[in-house]
Amino acid sequence: MNQQERIELGKLVGRVADFVEQFPHRSADTIPFDLIGSVLYKPLLVGLVSARLTGSRLSTSLFLNTFKWRLSIEQCSFGTQSIGVHQEEVTPATLLLEAGIAMTPPTTQANARAAYTLIRYGDYFDQLRANDCKNLVLPIECIEMESRLKTQISEELSLGISFLLMKRYLGVLHIADVSHAIVHNFVQLKSRKNKKRPDFCCLVQDRLCFVESKGRVTSVASAIKQGLEQLASVESISIPPYQHHYLIATHFAFENGKVPTTTHIVDPTFENDQPKSVDAVAQLIRLSYAKAFRYAHRDDLADSLVRGKNLDIDNFDLTENDFKAIGFDPFGNLMLISSEVLGQLRDNNISSLLSLIEPRQFSQLNKIVLSNGIALRIPT
Repeated sequence: MNQQERIELGKLVGRVADFVEQFPHRSADTIPFDLIGSVLYKPLLVGLVSARLTGSRLSTSLFLNTFKWRLSIEQCSFGTQSIGVHQEEVTPATLLLEAGIAMTPPTTQANARAAYTLIRYGDYFDQLRANDCKNLVLPIECIEMESRLKTQISEELSLGISFLLMKRYLGVLHIADVSHAIVHNFVQLKSRKNKKRPDFCCLVQDRLCFVESKGRVTSVASAIKQGLEQLASVESISIPPYQHHYLIATHFAFENGKVPTTTHIVDPTFENDQPKSVDAVAQLIRLSYAKAFRYAHRDDLADSLVRGKNLDIDNFDLTENDFKAIGFDPFGNLMLISSEVLGQLRDNNISSLLSLIEPRQFSQLNKIVLSNGIALRIPT
């Protein structure tokens, strides 16, 4: 697919979204693609719209009900010492949206494992709610699964928890994959012999911190030890490092278990400093938003961000209050971005996006809004 075709697809997605809202009861086969725009991408769009028009939807409970788990904020200095324990809660839809974006690479099309996090784990939370369970745990059916499958489930769900807590407690807004930061030459491995590396690099204002996410159904002690080694294996080349780096490890409990699901945030402080590069800071922010655009099936916009090109504002046909549509989640629910954030990305005014955006500024009754201005419309 060339660039012009990507642009055409982006415009068409916006028109289809608008059409679906006007005629919600029509089947995908009856949508007049020839009237909306080109029929070039009809097979792809039929799949997207079918999810929107059929019963293949997220249950409302995933957006309205919250699940609780325990958070332990710790420091790592001559042993691990707990300095705070809190009770957290989150709606499943928010958690799974964060996990889906976390698993989506900025430079290639999202694979099914990332894009369908909502589908794969949505039923888990429906089962828990049906059993009147209000805790963030794995359903009892998972106990009999093979250990590798349980590890995969815990790792994927832990990514959503890590993204969520980075924004709630650590002052982090923009999150990129370390592997892509290395490719773009603002992060490097300290030793070529040691290939271990943390998952993410993030901006706290204009400084770089590294974050490793772990998820387990057994003890997280060994995972914490391994994660600390990964955090110490990389360094910033051109962005001054933040004074803290973080390991976020979640031990998932099972339904009816005696021990609650607990997330540990461990802070092993590394001291270092590097000259500041405005270009590297801006590129990290672009990679962060590219993950979200890619998750919404907008490869054209993600490519523009990764390559440092300006976004074409004409790609955004559908406007809803202070948001513009960018695509769909796997269920066909509309994904949007704040018009304010979009304007800064369009004008390449990246430095203005360093400050945290308070979600209440974007509070909307019919949307889940993340702190970076990305939103998901709640199905009705």
